[in-house]
Amino acid sequence: MGLLGKITQSMDSASAFSNHWYLAYAKPRQEVVACDHLLNQGFEVYFPKIKVIKRGVDEPVTEPMFPRYVFFRPTLLTLDVGKVRYTRGVTSLVRFGYELAQLNGELLSRIRALESQYTTASVDELSPVEAGARVRIVAGVMSGLNGLAALEGLVSRVAGKRVSVLLELLGRPIEVNVKHSDLALV
Repeated sequence: MGLLGKITQSMDSASAFSNHWYLAYAKPRQEVVACDHLLNQGFEVYFPKIKVIKRGVDEPVTEPMFPRYVFFRPTLLTLDVGKVRYTRGVTSLVRFGYELAQLNGELLSRIRALESQYTTASVDELSPVEAGARVRIVAGVMSGLNGLAALEGLVSRVAGKRVSVLLELLGRPIEVNVKHSDLALV
């Protein structure tokens, strides 16, 4: 079930008010601008990011976990949530019909835990490539060749950024070392 499927729609009392978060839909690549302006207005803001492996990049990069979505909640009961839609960097508030979408604090805690796992993960943990997996080299000189990933290779353990791939070239098996980002699962 997706994130929006887990969002609750009801707000019963002022005590529940402090435990619920709302969602703002930001302009493309304007999430940080929206966060800054929401903070300046007195809202508490959460914009989760995770590390991912990008093709052609040696190191993992940080990306939004939910692109264009910013979680926020008022820090005071007197703050008007409606004014968020006029905030710089925000396109709209996420709604279900006439009701603002709300996220329970417990679910937000789970998202924070998942973000923490991705942030502290190593390249090997982020890579979908495992020992014995069929892979295709998608970048570099050997682009397009198929092989069998062998992560137990010495170089992959020492460097942490490379995978040993067993290829059959000219009728014999050859082991080559390739970056995680240059491989795709077959």
